[in-house]
Amino acid sequence: VVPAIEDVVTVGVIFLGATEEQKINKNLLSPVIALAETIPHALENIKAVRATQQRLRELEAISDTSQLISSSSDLQELYEVLHKQIREMIGEVEFAVSLYDPETQTIAIPYLYNRESIEQVESFPLGEGLISILIRTHQPLMLVEDTERRARSLGAKFIGKPAKSWLGCPLVIGGEAVGAIIVQDLEKENRFTQDDLRFVTSLSAQVGGA
Repeated sequence: VVPAIEDVVTVGVIFLGATEEQKINKNLLSPVIALAETIPHALENIKAVRATQQRLRELEAISDTSQLISSSSDLQELYEVLHKQIREMIGEVEFAVSLYDPETQTIAIPYLYNRESIEQVESFPLGEGLISILIRTHQPLMLVEDTERRARSLGAKFIGKPAKSWLGCPLVIGGEAVGAIIVQDLEKENRFTQDDLRFVTSLSAQVGGA
């Protein structure tokens, strides 16, 4: 067994076997040890390439969204494009766009995808939910573990079944929150990553800055 080690952490293992006629000796081990020493660097290169590809895909999605915003005033089309970008970058998750009316202090959800159908949710008062926190703080929020307890610690309450993973970013125009983009997974914890948070934040900023 020859370990591949990076900064005292084992990142891989090479297993060698030999017959009784062919013993493992230093001459056989030398090239294997040299190979093991190159593995950490190769893995880092692969991770860097994947991260670059992911970022390029994010930028392409944001660019596509920007082009739509500048060429169309159809909100339903915008919701559908946002949903398409989320699905392509993050996968199949529950998705919603909320809109906030400061005059009535109410939140409406004109586009809600629950993995089975697309629905609309009637307006409800700004209150103690996670969306209300986004509206008040103008800050993104991601909960991926023990979401119900963490939501309570923020002063928020879930209505209905709590999501196992929840990510939301406010839509801010001229310094005022006008809504939010929400993605959630009702079944899986740790469904979202910092990359997902960055992407949704960039997407919401693009919508808000249009």
